[in-house]
Amino acid sequence: VMAQAAPASAAAQAQSEDARLNAFFEQAFEARVALSPQRMTSLGRKTDYDKLDDVSDAAAERSLALQEAQLAQMEAQFDPTKLSEQSRLSWRLFEHGVQQARLSNQWRDWGFQFAANGNPTTSLPINNHRIGSVSDAEAYVARLNAAERYMGQVPDTLTARAGKGVVSPRFVFEPSIDNTRAVIAGAPFDGGADNPVWADFQKKIAALDADQATKDRLLASARTALTGPYKRGFDTVLAALGQVQTQADSDAGVWRLRPITTRACSSRPPPT
Repeated sequence: VMAQAAPASAAAQAQSEDARLNAFFEQAFEARVALSPQRMTSLGRKTDYDKLDDVSDAAAERSLALQEAQLAQMEAQFDPTKLSEQSRLSWRLFEHGVQQARLSNQWRDWGFQFAANGNPTTSLPINNHRIGSVSDAEAYVARLNAAERYMGQVPDTLTARAGKGVVSPRFVFEPSIDNTRAVIAGAPFDGGADNPVWADFQKKIAALDADQATKDRLLASARTALTGPYKRGFDTVLAALGQVQTQADSDAGVWRLRPITTRACSSRPPPT
């Protein structure tokens, strides 16, 4: 009987530790999500609904610091030998994720910000912003205003990397510039058809349960935000793209980064 009780006791202990580890993972996930208003919106939440992400180097450092702290907490609070096989796998995946984030952060300056299949100016999740109240609509307008700050961080990164010799191939710039211009094309920026963001906001305001005076106020504030700070943010990116484009060449192979990455390796301390 005692021989049978021992495995049962071990299984019960593992189950208890598994539950505790799962609770830790949930808390870790929530802490990471809290750093990204845009991700919270994609999850259907309205926390920090009037904000956009911080995409600066400082924000990347804060994100990594959080993950490093969570890894240290997990290692201090849990003994893998007391976990089930499945939870030990989850442990290793969590650890691997932090290791990958560490490497990504170390080399973040050495990637192309603008590429043939990627453009940070077309990634704002405005259409995901649901409007069910006046405050939701005001948060939408606040995000339009925040686009100037958000887009201002894009050329900061672009020019900093260009200063290190990390410049996208020449063929990337023309479509990147065209795509960015398209974001601020149409009404209310010019006499064309409604811009998709302006059309989206108008449609959502039309469906909002509010009096006409309130709707008119919201529409006017959105128009002002779009033609003011929103447009200025994208104009800043366009100016930076035009400047950095002069440094681009047609050598698109990865080998072009070899001297740069060699210098980077020699100038950075080895990972601990």
